[in-house]
Amino acid sequence: MYIKLFIGLFSFLFFLSVSSAQYEIEFNETKGSLKLTDKYKPDFGRYDGYEISLYEGESVNFIVQSDDFLPRLFFVSPKGEIFKQSVDGQSNIASIISKIPGSGDWLLYIVSDSASVGEYTFQYAFASANSLTYEGDSTFCSILNYLSAHSKAYFLLLENSYDSNRSLIKFPGSIDSFLDEETGNYTSKIYEGDNLSEAKNKFIYQGEEIKKCLDENWGLNNVDWYVEKDYKVMEKLFVESSNEIERIILVRFFDFRNSKEKFLYDFVINIEFTRKK
Repeated sequence: MYIKLFIGLFSFLFFLSVSSAQYEIEFNETKGSLKLTDKYKPDFGRYDGYEISLYEGESVNFIVQSDDFLPRLFFVSPKGEIFKQSVDGQSNIASIISKIPGSGDWLLYIVSDSASVGEYTFQYAFASANSLTYEGDSTFCSILNYLSAHSKAYFLLLENSYDSNRSLIKFPGSIDSFLDEETGNYTSKIYEGDNLSEAKNKFIYQGEEIKKCLDENWGLNNVDWYVEKDYKVMEKLFVESSNEIERIILVRFFDFRNSKEKFLYDFVINIEFTRKK
C-alpha cells in the first residue's frame, strides 16, 4: 500500500508566498496497520509505504510506534536508494531524522517481519530550510515567534538541530532554557530569587511583553494560585484559537516557600511553550 502525503509540497508553496522571516513547521499524526494482505518482500519484511514530496533543505522527523509489533523505518530517495534507516532493536518505537539533500518524491516504509500484523501510530514533522537555525534579531518578539512556531511540532526539529557545541536559543536575560523530550515542551527560566515584590513585577511584565507579540488569534486566561505537589503556582495562559492546532504559551509563577522539598529560591518564573495534545 502506498499513501501520498502532500505536507512537504504544501509547506514549500506556502513558504514561497511569505517573507523569509516566516517559519514553516508542520506536524501530523496518522493511524495505520500492517495486515496479512499488505505487501511482503523476502529479506525486507511486511510493509506500508508513504510517498512524500520534499524539497532540498527541508528537514524531517519520522516516528512510528506500535504495541503490536517491532517497527523499522526505511527512507528511500527519489532514485530508489535507501538513504536512511532506523536502528534495528527491540523497541516498539522507530525514528528517522534527516535533512533532505534533494527535491523529489521520497518513500518512507514502515516495516516489520513476515508474521507481524497490528496497529501503529505514525508521526511526521517537517520544517522549511530557514526554520532550523535562528537567524533573527535578539528581540523578545522575534525569539517568541520562532519558539511558538516550533511548538507546532513539539520541538522535535528544534531539538535535533542542536548539539553539544551549540546552546539552545533563549530569551534575552533568561537564566536557563531546556527542552522536555517526554512532554514536547520548551521552558525558559526568567527569574529566580527570594524577593516577592520583584517576582510579582517580573510575572506581570513578562505577561505584558508576550501579549504585545501576539495577534488577535490568541486569548489570555489568568489562572489564580493553585497547589501543584506541595507548592503554589499562578499562571498567565495564552492560547491560540485554531481549527487545526492550539499552541499554548504560559508564564508560570512558582512559590516554593511552604514546600517540603529543598529549593534554592523561594520564587521562580518560567515561560513555557507547548501545544494542545
